[in-house]
Amino acid sequence: MNQTSSNKLELEIFVSEPAEINLTSVLIMGPTEMMVVCAQATKSAVNRLADVIESKNKKLSYIFLTHPHFDHHLGASMLINRFPEARFIATPEVARLQRVRHPYDAGFAQQSLGENTAEPSMPVEDYREDTITIDGETIEIWKD
Repeated sequence: MNQTSSNKLELEIFVSEPAEINLTSVLIMGPTEMMVVCAQATKSAVNRLADVIESKNKKLSYIFLTHPHFDHHLGASMLINRFPEARFIATPEVARLQRVRHPYDAGFAQQSLGENTAEPSMPVEDYREDTITIDGETIEIWKD
């Protein structure tokens, strides 16, 4: 993804603890709304990420999935439960792969992460646009 407008958007990096699965999420924030790239995979990491999101006092508009690995999408359901107005989105190509994988990913994650595994994910929504808008600022979606 590439910011294509002015510098009115802020980025914040959230990194899970190494014992969790060592995953990075990115918060992209405007003055009143935000999006998160990658949802985390463990209950503890998702809850901390949700606390950070809540502390920003901005509407979470999107949870964006970059690729269909379980560690990037498993926590989406937990985030949606906390922020029900958010949309869980991915490009159609990524969404198709995630929908195939997600029924199997919860079991695999449970074997890998144990009781700290985030709640099973939900299928991601196809997002067919080439840009995402946060507070009027355009973010281009790069596909490769």
